[in-house]
Amino acid sequence: MQNRGSMHQSDEHAVLVELFRRHPGLAVALVERMPGVTIPSGCRPCAVDAVVELDPLVPDVIIELHDADGKPRLTIIVEAQRSIKKAKRRAWAACVWNEGYRRDCDCHILVVTTSRRVAAWAAAPIHCGASVTRLLVAGPDQIPVITDLDVARANPELAVLSASAHCNDPDGYLVVHAALAVLGDLPPAEARMYSHYIHRTLVTEAVRKFSEDLMQFNDLPEWKFDENGMPLSGYEVILKPMINRALVEERSTTLLRLAQLRGIEVSEDLRERILTCDDAALLMTWIERAWTASSADEVFCV
Repeated sequence: MQNRGSMHQSDEHAVLVELFRRHPGLAVALVERMPGVTIPSGCRPCAVDAVVELDPLVPDVIIELHDADGKPRLTIIVEAQRSIKKAKRRAWAACVWNEGYRRDCDCHILVVTTSRRVAAWAAAPIHCGASVTRLLVAGPDQIPVITDLDVARANPELAVLSASAHCNDPDGYLVVHAALAVLGDLPPAEARMYSHYIHRTLVTEAVRKFSEDLMQFNDLPEWKFDENGMPLSGYEVILKPMINRALVEERSTTLLRLAQLRGIEVSEDLRERILTCDDAALLMTWIERAWTASSADEVFCV
């Protein structure tokens, strides 16, 4: 759900919401994998705008499954969640009953997250008096690991979601490779948006861990961090260069692994050039070229 008191959203959250808004069938594909949920047959999913808002929160994406007469048979509310926010649980529970009552059909909230910690928090039952509400959760353990290119081609949107959830796993580069390989099947603007999203996700864990490590120092009590682990003060002078080094290290590793997966031969001189490069933007340019290049010349313009 989006907080109406602030227009700020992370890029990752916005792209994840857009993924489900453009492809409502993705939510259905996730929900039908879950026990205890029946998807009505012969229905067509479509994303709709929220009519009733629970101040100060509104749903990220509302998906209705209509029958042949246009009547809602099932409603799925998709919530892209990247961190734990306790106030949202009761709002979600209220939203389930409100939307179900308004549409006169079953309603589920599907919480989508790439964090196992957030997934466990969202999956806990919500108690209110004698009533108990349970949410559907699609976290790393529920989002399938897609490495097969045929499976990815048949489900490009699910392959993108798989890459965002599993890109930092030990074999995550295989998942990323499968997702990037099928982005050409999507409209160009959409493909660019998702490819950038995947690679931003690749470095998120490294930056977050780096920021958490800094928080252990007792001589930095005045420094504060946002919900994504990014510093809110002292950033430009001290932390920006350090975080840039973390990004450079992560992107150089990504580039070498991507070149290996795509069969691009990297000479020792080029390897040295990659590992000594301190320009994170240039490394990202090389990564973007490597997605479609067939040789090192095309990547590095040598």
